[in-house]
Amino acid sequence: MLRVGAARLSTARWVTRSRRALSSSETVAVYGGGGKKGPATKAKRPTSVLDLQAKMKSKTPITMVTAYDYPAARQAESAGVDCILVGDSVGMCVLGYESTVSVTMADMLHHCKAVSRGASRPLLVGDLPFGSYLDPVSATANAVRLLKEGGMTAVKLEGGRRVLPMVEAIVKAGIPVIGHVGLLPQSAAAVGGFKVQGKTARAAASIVEDAIALEEAGCCAVVVEAVPSPVAAAITAAVDVPTIGIGAGSEVGGQVLVYHDICGLFDRKKPKFAKCYADAGEAMEGGIEQYVEEVLSGEFPTAKHAYAMPADELELFNALQSVKTSSGLAVAPASKRAAKRAPSGFTSSSTMRASFSTAAGSGAPRAARGYASASRGAPSVLRSMHELHSARNSWEPCAVGGAAGEAYDVEREMSRVGLVPTMGAVHEGHLSLVRRAASENEIVLGTVFVNPAQFAPHEDFGSNPGHETLDADAQALVGAGCHHVFAPTAAEMYPPDGTLESVGTLVDVRAMHDTGEALSLARGNSFFQGVATVVTKLFGITRPTNAYFGQKDALQCAVIRRMVSDLNLPINVVVCDTVREADGLAMSSRNAYLSARQRAASPALFKALSAAQAAWSGGERNAGALQRSVLEGLEAEPQFSVQYVNVADQLSMRELGSGDTVGAGGGVAVSAAVQIGDTRLLDNILLQ
Repeated sequence: MLRVGAARLSTARWVTRSRRALSSSETVAVYGGGGKKGPATKAKRPTSVLDLQAKMKSKTPITMVTAYDYPAARQAESAGVDCILVGDSVGMCVLGYESTVSVTMADMLHHCKAVSRGASRPLLVGDLPFGSYLDPVSATANAVRLLKEGGMTAVKLEGGRRVLPMVEAIVKAGIPVIGHVGLLPQSAAAVGGFKVQGKTARAAASIVEDAIALEEAGCCAVVVEAVPSPVAAAITAAVDVPTIGIGAGSEVGGQVLVYHDICGLFDRKKPKFAKCYADAGEAMEGGIEQYVEEVLSGEFPTAKHAYAMPADELELFNALQSVKTSSGLAVAPASKRAAKRAPSGFTSSSTMRASFSTAAGSGAPRAARGYASASRGAPSVLRSMHELHSARNSWEPCAVGGAAGEAYDVEREMSRVGLVPTMGAVHEGHLSLVRRAASENEIVLGTVFVNPAQFAPHEDFGSNPGHETLDADAQALVGAGCHHVFAPTAAEMYPPDGTLESVGTLVDVRAMHDTGEALSLARGNSFFQGVATVVTKLFGITRPTNAYFGQKDALQCAVIRRMVSDLNLPINVVVCDTVREADGLAMSSRNAYLSARQRAASPALFKALSAAQAAWSGGERNAGALQRSVLEGLEAEPQFSVQYVNVADQLSMRELGSGDTVGAGGGVAVSAAVQIGDTRLLDNILLQ
């Protein structure tokens, strides 16, 4: 099949479609064996030759694309194509050859195997490469190899009446054969290169006769390449088997294009019929360039991309290094497990223990705040409520005030506990909350839990980055001041099956049902029910004194404030300022989903909100006018799809009407949400 190039198109379109294909719950991951096929893939049986014939009779177009490896096969299957052709165009697309002539059977088998591992529903067709079907015996033997070793369902070969003996022999062996007429890339040199065929009446008639002969020899379909549309239409009318065109117009039974042309991955000669649907090549180049820049600048890797060690193992490792590198140094491991395994010669003095904690950077809690845990080693990740309760019981009462020898005030003995809930993918915004909590509490507890109750079936729960970053998240939280990280499983939080449906008691903050944020969500009420329920459970499990949240999620903060007030929970909710990137974009784990082009446009959200702040500071007091100033800024960014803009009371998030007045004292939040590609961004500012 003719290898073609592709025009450059929008990077954002490719990123959007690729993310949809790779993250959908109906597909498996492109990389990483052992994934499960989604329901759509399971539900459909493998496509057969009879299915293609039925489509031809019903005038339903057949779709075929080339693929040469596992990822492309997975993407093609997920996209719903009928057929995948492992073409000898692999020579030009993947192997860098000047033509398809250099492709060998070994090459074809290698790539057929990869494709067959990646897709099972489409009809899989393997190309017989140049020189592999010179006679009926070799043609049949090589066709058998493509099926038995390569995992194909059918084979394709080029040529008309001259290849009939080979076609008949392969068909007689019980192997479906697809013919190929018109431009024959393997023989392109004989006709002066990659040129349109059948432009004269005699040449066109000969191609039609070739197609008829291939059908009579037993071909189950015919690929028609680079011929005028009337010729392709004549072939389709003359044969009863499906015709699949490439550069043959629309009057055929189906179409085939090369994967690298569809995705913009090949930059050589581009024929008229090629169409690029997604500029993956440009996006990939940009990604690699950014990677190189970040490695050179030191931006990558960060702590989020590194692996952590268990606390006691890190402690012992540092101790071993100290023994090796410091003459005569002997340090006592802090934990019992490390003590059992420590080299001989370690001292057990409390002085050496304190020295070790400092030297090893174990993140020991702030002594000035009075924390006196039974475990003074590196902070731990707690995976169950039992582990959390055991840790809490080990937090010894703190003597707040009082000189040595004085009796403690019993009511002040218990440590102040600060809670920082997160859904993982920890960033600087989360860490600023931890640092605030560490300055105000004896104990700081961070949580990492991707709450399934906050995701609708169509949303990105399965692909949320918080599922994969626990080690790095825990390390970052501890480094900022957390003493423990509570990271329960879904089944631990919502027994027995990890879903909200299995919970008999839910927390419903009804006052928030008619807010702009709730109404903008496909399941707004249940979303905030999920937020309120999980936060209530975390409060009950951890029993904090203070709980810290970011102002970026203004409505969630209002939900939690209202819930704490209505349920008389003895917890102080602390809402901290939004932490932003240098260009104003609010820090969020969702930002990782943005393409380079989308990321460049995203600061327009904060810029639009800032327009309301400027208008209010300039004397504008009408809520509707402030709302319009934001809306105008958002609509000026073509990548944004605006979901809502509202002006509301800062604490209750009760929305103001367009005719309401915003007082000079402020106390009002201006909030907005936009959709950019597949990513939903929300932000707000406080008029103050």
